[in-house]
Amino acid sequence: MLTKFFKIAAFLVFSVLIFVFINNESQVEESKAQTNLVISNVSQSSTSVPQYDKIEVKFDINGTVAKNLDFPFDPGPVVGMTDQSLRVGITIDGLFLPPGQSNWNDAEVQPAFVYQPTIKDRNTMAGGDNSEWIYPVGNPYWLIRFAPKVKGNWQYKIRAQDNSNYPNWVESSVKTFSVGNPNPEVHGFVKVSDRDKRYFEYSDGTPFTGTGINAADGGIYHSEQRAEKEFRDKYATGKTNFYRTWMDMESIWSRGTHGWDAWKKKNAVGAIDASDSYRSNEQIYKDHDFSIKLGGASNYIVQYSDGNQAMAGGFESGKTYKLYLVANLVNLSQNDVVVKLISSPTNFNSDVQVLGPNPTWQVSDLGNGWKKLETTFTNNQGRFLFKNSKSLAVGTKSASGSLYLDEVFIGEDLGSGRVGPNVVFKGRLNYHQYFDPISSSNWDDIYTHAEKYGLTLKVVISDKQDFILHDIDLNSGIFTYISGFNEANFYSKRGYKVRRLQEYYWRYLAARWGYSRGIHSWELLNEGAPGDTAHYDQTTQLVETIRKYDRNHTATTSFWTSFPVSKFWGNLTYSPLDYADVHAYVSSGWIEDASLESDEAKYHIVYSDTTRDWLLGSGRNMPVVRGEAGLDILTAQNEQDILANDLNGVWLHNYTWAMLDPGGMYELYWWSDNIRNKPGPDGITTNGLFEVFAPYNEFMANIPLNAGGYVDIGIPESGNNRVVGQKNNNGNGSTRAHLWIQDKRHTFKNLSAGSLSGGFTITGMKPNTGFNVEWWDFNTKVGLRKRTQTLTSNTSGNLVLNVAASTFDGVNVTDIAVKIGDYGLIPTPPPTGTSTPTVANSPGDANGDGKVNIADYVIWLTNYNKNLSGASNGDFNSNGKVG
Repeated sequence: MLTKFFKIAAFLVFSVLIFVFINNESQVEESKAQTNLVISNVSQSSTSVPQYDKIEVKFDINGTVAKNLDFPFDPGPVVGMTDQSLRVGITIDGLFLPPGQSNWNDAEVQPAFVYQPTIKDRNTMAGGDNSEWIYPVGNPYWLIRFAPKVKGNWQYKIRAQDNSNYPNWVESSVKTFSVGNPNPEVHGFVKVSDRDKRYFEYSDGTPFTGTGINAADGGIYHSEQRAEKEFRDKYATGKTNFYRTWMDMESIWSRGTHGWDAWKKKNAVGAIDASDSYRSNEQIYKDHDFSIKLGGASNYIVQYSDGNQAMAGGFESGKTYKLYLVANLVNLSQNDVVVKLISSPTNFNSDVQVLGPNPTWQVSDLGNGWKKLETTFTNNQGRFLFKNSKSLAVGTKSASGSLYLDEVFIGEDLGSGRVGPNVVFKGRLNYHQYFDPISSSNWDDIYTHAEKYGLTLKVVISDKQDFILHDIDLNSGIFTYISGFNEANFYSKRGYKVRRLQEYYWRYLAARWGYSRGIHSWELLNEGAPGDTAHYDQTTQLVETIRKYDRNHTATTSFWTSFPVSKFWGNLTYSPLDYADVHAYVSSGWIEDASLESDEAKYHIVYSDTTRDWLLGSGRNMPVVRGEAGLDILTAQNEQDILANDLNGVWLHNYTWAMLDPGGMYELYWWSDNIRNKPGPDGITTNGLFEVFAPYNEFMANIPLNAGGYVDIGIPESGNNRVVGQKNNNGNGSTRAHLWIQDKRHTFKNLSAGSLSGGFTITGMKPNTGFNVEWWDFNTKVGLRKRTQTLTSNTSGNLVLNVAASTFDGVNVTDIAVKIGDYGLIPTPPPTGTSTPTVANSPGDANGDGKVNIADYVIWLTNYNKNLSGASNGDFNSNGKVG
């Protein structure tokens, strides 16, 4: 009887399970059937591309229910966001399956983005330093940009998901393309070397020399035309390849800081500035966060290209435009609302042309008090960019009432009810809810120019003082204007509104520019709080997001002071970090040494050695970039005026060659005026001092520091002479070495001082071996003379370099770079799937940094008396026990 009962029960359970399974299957099929989402018109830029170059896949999406095509579909939950604001997007990915693979789970995921075509006129500008005319035209379409790093035959398909088919996907058919050899001089993307984590290298194993400056101080971000000129005439002349710049200034997403707002307002004293107090949550349209509140006679906002925000919209000559405002009028007549061109940003009544009403507004109701005010006008001012003399202004004539603005739209009237794209920069006033096509187009070209000239940009992508994100409450997600900054709101938390919006932005960066060799890395922000764990977590999530969607670039952040090793850079809690960054001027660094004010080489060496020692002491190793540096004085952060007298760039020469030290820190000097405008050794001001970089880059080009095994040259300072450099260590005596020998008296404060002489012994070289020796002699005017000879090491492996005082071109030799050994063949990384050879360390050098110091002692002490093998554990005599 009991057995029969169990049989009946089992049958009933089985029947229920079958019913549930069938019901679920029918629901899934119904979900698939109900969606109208279709991927169509797929085309690709080529059927074959060179390795490391991009392929573009263009396609259309039809039938989507998404309301915001810039954001991915997000099912949530997110603290501070409702379903209405979450599920408005659409996720579209390209799935790229590498050669030889058949499992689509192994495909590389590359996000798609909406691309708005633009046309440009380099002859129509707002000023020498400001943006050229960038004009959106035509219909937007979907685009995937992908740069393959593996040669062979690739497959790809496209998938799409929105609120109509979640959790399922609509997929395209599979298409193919092939990848061949890279173009000449193309080595791929910059990454951290697996063989020596002090250094960057290119994808193919070519060393990355990493010289350049802060391009931000030169203002190259204002215009792609300005950028190309700088890249061609200055940066390329020094064979440099590493620059830092600000992309967030141009408000691709959100507001940024300073005067970077696209729309400005007259302040209490009558000047125009980016006054953020006009953002209000009193009247909000749909799922937006705020509107712009204007009240009182001649209260207006104005857009024009200037030195703070160079981007601006503009008009085409003779075109007829549709203009509309999304607005809420409180105790205000529609006839009191005016849009016009004015000749002075500070004078709302300096009319050039009234654009609306023309002659009246056509009003339609949008609900909840919101109206759409529409009109038509014809531009009679020629082709122009909104600038000082032709600024675009929106305001009120009435002394009472309030105007709340959500959007300013101006598009070409194409006839038959068709309207072109919005030509106004940041016309949708909730900047953080979309990605601007005008400024994005500008950066498309900047990165293309960087690739052309072999440059890589370290790009600052956001600002901790973003005026919009600061005002979105961490927990509620509600926007409320506050005076000052609330960095807790900006840093936010995982799963909270602002952080999720930042994730959307990071995904867009990867989608639009993840393909570009013109990018070195993404820098989260400029000079965040050094002790804020929310900042730490935000950086870590950026790195994780970039690794997910952009496999070609690294990511990091920066701090306004200190080098938080134990808390952050060396803390394994934040293990995804790619490389460390430090900002340390003479004035703002932690090493308070007055001699750094006068010794540019020492200024590099002490920070390079200290940061490396601290990192290794924490158990981590990674590249270190000094993202901001400057030769000021301990008591004031202003570049020393005396540097302007150094016309040949002695200071830059010494500062650069000091980078031969084993610390390996990359330098990006901040103040650029002297570098960009002094004549240098060649006497030509057009290229500034950039030719000073060229000998260093040529010298270092075939030295494979990234291949590992290089240790400190081990020659101490003596008298007036300083030596920095390294030698390789292959266990049988060094076969290569490179070093820079300097008479320390020759600095930017003593331009005529110094005459190098002395004997310098390199120990540990391969005994009784003849070595090729290159001598690169530099004189007091940074002139260069090259010579070669053969020197032989003795039976003890000592190689002696004898330097006698000498002159050329009538002035003293003050420093010499020396390259020893055969550099005909540069080691390349092992093929994928093979192991990396272990590099032998010097006795006592546990962490393999080329030096024996306290960091090695910590490793030895930690493992003392343990049965461990290998020098990396402290077993220096290879007996299997640390002791």
